[in-house]
Amino acid sequence: MAKKIDGSTTGLGYFYDEEIFNRAYTSEKDPTSTVLIESGVMVEDPRIAEMIAGGGNFYTLPFYTDYDGNYQNYDGKTDIVLQEVDAAGQQHGVVWGRTKGWTDRDFVTDFSSADPMRNILNRIQKWEAKKRQTLLIGILEAIFGITGDAGSYENEFATQHISNIASATSTITDANKISLTSLRDLAVKANGDAADDYALAVMHSVVANRLSQFNVLEYFKYNDANGQERDVKVGRSGNMLVLVCDEVPHEVNETSGAMEYTTYCFGRGTIGYAKAPVDHPSSQWRDEVKNGGMDCLATRYRETILPYGFSFEMANLPVSPTDAQITATANWSIVYQPKNIYLAKLVSNG
Repeated sequence: MAKKIDGSTTGLGYFYDEEIFNRAYTSEKDPTSTVLIESGVMVEDPRIAEMIAGGGNFYTLPFYTDYDGNYQNYDGKTDIVLQEVDAAGQQHGVVWGRTKGWTDRDFVTDFSSADPMRNILNRIQKWEAKKRQTLLIGILEAIFGITGDAGSYENEFATQHISNIASATSTITDANKISLTSLRDLAVKANGDAADDYALAVMHSVVANRLSQFNVLEYFKYNDANGQERDVKVGRSGNMLVLVCDEVPHEVNETSGAMEYTTYCFGRGTIGYAKAPVDHPSSQWRDEVKNGGMDCLATRYRETILPYGFSFEMANLPVSPTDAQITATANWSIVYQPKNIYLAKLVSNG
């Protein structure tokens, strides 16, 4: 009969059963997909990496603005009016640091066949990827929340790069769901004749299922160990690669009461990423006294994510901003012409 180590007195929470005493614990399957963070939408930017290699938490990435001006008539008698070249634009990014620690009590391993520390070591990379993906989605939602006055970059981006076809009431029709042309229409609306530069769409499985029913989303195939053909949750719709990821925003609209799903569209290399140096990315040590002896592990990393065309502008910048500060719309501004930004968002009821 299985007995649980009393969590109320020891806080261990592991099960002991004589019949499985010599069997190794198995890990619960992690249901969280990290395909967004693994998709390549974030590219390692050597310029940013070089800027933050020496320390610091704030950097500036300059760029040349588009040249504007009129030519003159060259008729042999008109003086040439000289115009000074406009200064380059700038976008700013921020570096943040994160850490996490774990412990593994000797008693757990002695009393059962569990090996928590080995399980932690096997899972830590996926755990960090999930946190990074959640933060990336938060940054995307922050920049898609930017608004501005008519004629501004902010207003143009909010108007052209976001399509919300979800119903404003609890009544949902096909017009409120993704259609055969929704992705293409959004790309053209956002970037016009450069719409073909969009390469990737990331969507919830409910949205992907609807597209597949239209036969406009064709999943890639593979053969499993038994030789059976299976679908991979990666496909193609038009000129866009489609990834299925249930971690993209999906929630009930408080006003309409209907579920709304977000689909993101990306161009190639639209988001920069870099790791900042850390003297001790991980540390392992033993505490021979605490809880009768235990192994300890701590991890540390510093990194930055910067969507090209946007600038992080936070007053009173802390040494390491929190997730809430990084994902606050008020801390982001638009510095590129919106047509040069290859990010778009579709909100639908399915």
